[in-house]
Amino acid sequence: MGGRRDSSSDRGAVGGMAEDGVRGSANSDGRSNGNGDGLANGSKGSVRPLVMKFGGTSVGKGERMLAVAAIVRKSLSDGDCPIVVVSAMSTYVKDEGTTARLLDAANKAMGQDAKGLLRVINKLKTSHVVAIHECMGETEESQALQEEINEDIDRMRLFLEALQVIGELSPRSRDVIMGLGERLSAKIFAAVLRSKGLGAQFITLENVLERPQSGTAAADRAPEVNAEFYSNLRDRITASVRAATTAGARGSTGSASGAGAWTVPVVTGFFGFVPSGMLEVIGRGYTDFTAALIAAGVNARELQIWKEVDGIYSADPRRVPDAHVLARISPEEAAQLSFFGSEVIHPFSMQQVVREKIPIRIKNTFKPDQPGTVIDPCDELVSHADLAMQLPAGTSGGRSEAVAVTVKKGVTVLNITSDQKLASPGFFARVFQILRDCQLSIDMVSTSQVDISMTLAKTERLESALEQLRSCGDVTCKAGLAIVSIIGKRMKRSRGIAGHVFTVLALHHVNIEMISQGASEINIGCVVSMADADRAVHALHSDVICKPYNGLASPMLRSPKRGSVESNGGGGGGGGGGTETNFSADGLSPAAVAAKAAQRALQQMPPLSLTDELTG
Repeated sequence: MGGRRDSSSDRGAVGGMAEDGVRGSANSDGRSNGNGDGLANGSKGSVRPLVMKFGGTSVGKGERMLAVAAIVRKSLSDGDCPIVVVSAMSTYVKDEGTTARLLDAANKAMGQDAKGLLRVINKLKTSHVVAIHECMGETEESQALQEEINEDIDRMRLFLEALQVIGELSPRSRDVIMGLGERLSAKIFAAVLRSKGLGAQFITLENVLERPQSGTAAADRAPEVNAEFYSNLRDRITASVRAATTAGARGSTGSASGAGAWTVPVVTGFFGFVPSGMLEVIGRGYTDFTAALIAAGVNARELQIWKEVDGIYSADPRRVPDAHVLARISPEEAAQLSFFGSEVIHPFSMQQVVREKIPIRIKNTFKPDQPGTVIDPCDELVSHADLAMQLPAGTSGGRSEAVAVTVKKGVTVLNITSDQKLASPGFFARVFQILRDCQLSIDMVSTSQVDISMTLAKTERLESALEQLRSCGDVTCKAGLAIVSIIGKRMKRSRGIAGHVFTVLALHHVNIEMISQGASEINIGCVVSMADADRAVHALHSDVICKPYNGLASPMLRSPKRGSVESNGGGGGGGGGGTETNFSADGLSPAAVAAKAAQRALQQMPPLSLTDELTG
């Protein structure tokens, strides 16, 4: 994967992390053949770094940190130069994660709940001290680390108690509180690596961006968050990592383990200072975003996102037992999966590395030997060899043009029909401006000259929007629905694929409330009732994802070849020697007969507009 790119880019063989000099040529996997002058950090030759991001549950307990340390050691022994980015420690119980507890502590401080605040602080200390003990035992190093961690948490307690007095929690203060979680986990994990004989250095990004001095014009005017801001952020994060690796090289003496002299940077997923606050601007996926910026900045050969699943699935395996892991997908397909309910990687984070042609690999920390799923920005279309790997053994031959099906439940359909007071452009502009003012995000939209139908996942401010939208025309809404999306980059090359999808749904008695397909033709989405959602996903996965689709030659649509079977009024033996097939009298296969029956049933139903359906 990494070998598709020329390692002698203008940023240097390791994105500026190597000293100037003769660069070594890369092998097919993006690593060096060792003919260069070497890295600033260590003595492995000119190797493009490997950025490894580990989520909260991957480092949530001592035993998990030990498992991740083994993964990092294996990467070093394979000749890689890993840069590790970690989230705050977490568990499968969301409320017991470090970030959730820190935000809970902030809420208790604002609620003047001093006892509750102290209970949360003690839980934070206990979970981290226990993790240290599990990883490092009772040693002088572990004892010193425990004291350091407790001091960090005590400083946060004093900060929260000060907020109790002030009685205000600003976005900047919330960032300071949240950032502690990543600092604690990165500090502990770096110590764990060192305790196992590996070189490691803790790097915090909490002050990677300058804080405006109070009382200055810059403090009153927050910097605009735009492309220039993100470019500056990437450069500063890269500089911080580069400086730390250079310092690591000066202090490196190698390791007895034979893993080489590379000092592993262990970087906090949290960075600051962010205007308007980290959660508001970046969201909860900021650790993925940090890892993506580092990968782009150092010209990594690959960005690995380590999670608790084997990769990206063709459907939610909790709902579809025969869902399979996809070997490789395109960034466009991955973005659509993220938008419509599959937790892959946020498209904005993915964009940072995709435009640098760096592949992303989703892997499982519990099964590190599994290959995972590669999000490949280099291939315009996936190779035929990889397509053969997409389906599990025993599945029908060939490969569907669709790769995955997703469902997003709990959406609301909003329908606005113009009262003709506004021309079409004015009507659309007014509707979308109201939704923007009410901070309502749209998942899907379908329009005509006089009406708009759209889906909303969050409806906190819907009532306010409805009052304003009624000035544009008739408004109806219907809740309790689900978006079912079928995704595949190759679908745009397949004639009749949309009809095939809707025929499958009709055959499984799934009624469609709304249909939408974007100009890219990567996604075909439809809205169905919550009661029909799981049945729709099963049907589409079984009959579309796991079966090859050959356009108009599909068995669902194909008529028999002339002369191959006897047809009604065809006169005689059908050309002789044809294989006997149980086609109907009018020359249709059994599947086509079923499809035709479903079509007749739909035609016999009285006409029903979307407005009629929404108003019940």
